[in-house]
Amino acid sequence: MVLKQNNLIQSPNFIKKSDNLSGNQLLDNIGWNYAIQNGILVDGDGDFIPWYNYTVVEFLKTKLNKNLVIFEYGCGFSSLFYAKRIKSLACVDVNTDCISWVLDSCKKLNFKNIEIHLTSKEDFANMILNISNIFDVIIIDSVERNKCISTCLSRLSNNGVIILDNSERKNYAKSFILLKENGFKYITFTGIKPLSVKLSSTTIFYRDYNIFEI
Repeated sequence: MVLKQNNLIQSPNFIKKSDNLSGNQLLDNIGWNYAIQNGILVDGDGDFIPWYNYTVVEFLKTKLNKNLVIFEYGCGFSSLFYAKRIKSLACVDVNTDCISWVLDSCKKLNFKNIEIHLTSKEDFANMILNISNIFDVIIIDSVERNKCISTCLSRLSNNGVIILDNSERKNYAKSFILLKENGFKYITFTGIKPLSVKLSSTTIFYRDYNIFEI
């Protein structure tokens, strides 16, 4: 990368450069290199993490607790991450291979607080309406995300939050408008994610007095 106008700006005296640091060390410490080498998404401590950017993952670690009931559109490594930290998790997915992998992984990890429903793309968004729970957190991932957001609001608790992954995509702009009209504010986390060198964003939508205390 060439700094624009680099002939005008010099490194200040208070910046101490080091020959002992490398970007590769950082990628080792956050688990990025391990994911590239092994296809397993973990953090620097070896705990499973979602396929979100690392910044929002660290935020979620501080907010999740054993009282939360969560619904997840789409399942995967994120399901293992949530199941370890919350009271119960209900997921829906259209991919049988993904569901089989998650169920097998949960069995090996002795996670018993998760249920997963297989459905079609056409019924994907509405599956949450077939579950009687009211949810503290609803995660929007996988397919039909705009439809999922408009459908799920009746199943969100009054102080609940919605998490939209890959929120930088322009086709989700209508959901931002819809949620704003329904009284939601939002905060977006952007950074690198496992198995990618591009920046990715995840947005958390919340109202006043929410369970994350944002």
